[in-house]
Amino acid sequence: MTRLRRGAVWMGVWLAALFAGVAACGDDPAGTGGNGGGGNISDPATLQAIMEQLFVPAALGMIDGFDRLVVAASGGAMDGVVITPTGPNSFAADVQLDLDGDGSRESTLSGTSSGDIQTGASISITSLTNPNEPSLAGTASTTLTQTGQSTVLMDGIVGDISADPPGAGNAASVELLGGTVSLDLLTGNPSGAIDCLVTGEGATLQVLSTFQSDGAGGFEVRFTGNGFDFTVP
Repeated sequence: MTRLRRGAVWMGVWLAALFAGVAACGDDPAGTGGNGGGGNISDPATLQAIMEQLFVPAALGMIDGFDRLVVAASGGAMDGVVITPTGPNSFAADVQLDLDGDGSRESTLSGTSSGDIQTGASISITSLTNPNEPSLAGTASTTLTQTGQSTVLMDGIVGDISADPPGAGNAASVELLGGTVSLDLLTGNPSGAIDCLVTGEGATLQVLSTFQSDGAGGFEVRFTGNGFDFTVP
């Protein structure tokens, strides 16, 4: 697996896992009285608290998971990774992940990759499961195309992620409505935006997630919508 493919696939699964983490968090991680959201993910204050709590551990968990995937794809034996070749330039993979930062790999991400990134590879996230949250379900897909010597474009980013834990007021979902993100593999920084529809407790919130420079050589994600504007990390 080339560095270009590594960066492109990592970006795709990282995004899917990040939003799956939001959907799985049906209650307010900052406390019901901490931000006024009352556990409703479609409330801007609750959404901000969830994103601030989940962003870093989800990203670190995906980095670790993809590092292990790369080693396994190169023929090495890695704990928590299963790769099944399905044809030329195609494979299916299952990777165990720690997305909440507690040191245990509680989640399993399954996906497929087919085609050549030079002309456009189809990447699909077929499931993300967590035994601690059996109701978690979701899929996502994108097309990856090399656009330069060290850049790759993710286009047509769509997906549906949801969770409905037992108890009233905990259902949450995120629909990826579409987006385009370019990844610079020399810096590891993405740029672009993804449009999302967040639903919780019968209310919806449209969120634009913009990947931009943090001014210090890295990147941040800016979340904007009606009445809110915040960045993480």
